Amino acid sequence: MARRILEGMQKACVVFHSTSTIREQILKHGLIDPLRLVQAPYGIAPEFNAAASHADLPPDLAGAIANGFSPSRGQLHSAQTHRRAARRLRQSF
Repeated sequence: MARRILEGMQKACVVFHSTSTIREQILKHGLIDPLRLVQAPYGIAPEFNAAASHADLPPDLAGAIANGFSPSRGQLHSAQTHRRAARRLRQSF
């Protein structure tokens, strides 16, 4: 099973990791190209916190929040967020 998971990770365009320690371990063993590693730390993203500053959000999402849209109330479906993130990542490669 571990071999199958590793093969999938090695075929992926982007591999998310949670901490810098995990990144270091992946690089130490030469498992994934460092350019394909993206850190996604544990916690709540700023766009899901109504009290957070939205200055560094994508313009479309920041504008929607400024107009009363509240992702923290469940108005943003997680699948939409994942599709948007995946689209941006594919465009950057």
